[in-house]
Amino acid sequence: MIRAAALALLVLVSVAMMLPLVDSSAHNNRPTASRSHHMGHHSRAWWRHHRARLRRLRAAQQRKESLQAMRGQSLNTAAESHTNIAAPDKFSVVSNEFKNPVNALSLPTGWSRRGAVNGEIKFVVSGSNGQAVGAATISLVNAQSSGATAMTARGQRRMLGGVPFTELRRTVIDKMIASNGWVSNDITREIAGQPVFIVLAQTAASSDGRTPQLSWAFYFTEIDGRIYSLATSSLLEFSDRVASESAQLMASFLASNHSTPVETSQR
Repeated sequence: MIRAAALALLVLVSVAMMLPLVDSSAHNNRPTASRSHHMGHHSRAWWRHHRARLRRLRAAQQRKESLQAMRGQSLNTAAESHTNIAAPDKFSVVSNEFKNPVNALSLPTGWSRRGAVNGEIKFVVSGSNGQAVGAATISLVNAQSSGATAMTARGQRRMLGGVPFTELRRTVIDKMIASNGWVSNDITREIAGQPVFIVLAQTAASSDGRTPQLSWAFYFTEIDGRIYSLATSSLLEFSDRVASESAQLMASFLASNHSTPVETSQR
């Protein structure tokens, strides 16, 4: 009797000791099953699509950065290669010195001088991040009157230095045709008390995407019988800013040249 009671007690103790182990094992197995179920929620096809989407996002970001770099490079190139707006035989850039040093000009914020070549003074316009957003060139143009316009009061108001506005506009049209562009408008403004003839134009983006679409403005004015031009180009989103600052530069240029006696370039 005593032996049976001892055996029963031993069995009860053994069962009591095994219960925590069984409960712990079941507890540890539940997260494993949950994790296995979670990982199995996304199939291999889902993961392939996910990785492909990440690759597309990275490629799109790289293309965006590359395009921004090319746009800046193309405008820097435009600043270096601004050709004059003169037409052969009628208009040509005069390679003599300006009356007043261009260093004396009051440049708008973000404008910097790039140098002078053959009577042209070149500038680059930078954005707040330092990237080029536009370019400009000041040149002295040797223009001769065609004599085709009657010397009436109205005709004189449509001239600069005896050269009709139509002739000046034609030089811009010729340049735009050669640059895959077009003239959109022309206006007359008074800047620093002087009449200024302005021709607005655009050039299309290149087919390879290396050169963006650009907005152009050509400012013509006359000082002591000589015609000067300021030609500007900019990205479309900066055209209003460049137009406003171009008027400031033209006002400074007119003020500095009218305040200095004319110097002859002939020796």
